[in-house]
Amino acid sequence: PYLRPSTALFCVGQAQLEMQESVVGGISVRLPATWGLFCSAVSRASMRSTRVEMCSESGVAAIGQATARLFNSNVSTSAVALSVDDAASLSMQGGSLQRN
Repeated sequence: PYLRPSTALFCVGQAQLEMQESVVGGISVRLPATWGLFCSAVSRASMRSTRVEMCSESGVAAIGQATARLFNSNVSTSAVALSVDDAASLSMQGGSLQRN
């Protein structure tokens, strides 16, 4: 069967998400996720020691009034590492952005 991943993690509305020591994203470069983490509305997401990889749009995206925080996390092999619109908030402490 043909498998086409879309978004690894989707946080919407007033949702809150916390992740630690995980790997999210696509299956391979040929089968990427669209987004590794997509936050919208007033949702909040926090990732610690997490790898986001192989995404065709963005590794981490925040829109609306969403807040995304990455601590000691890595974003790699994605079309765009981090994307945020003008009302959202995205912060990264530690970690790295590679091959984006």
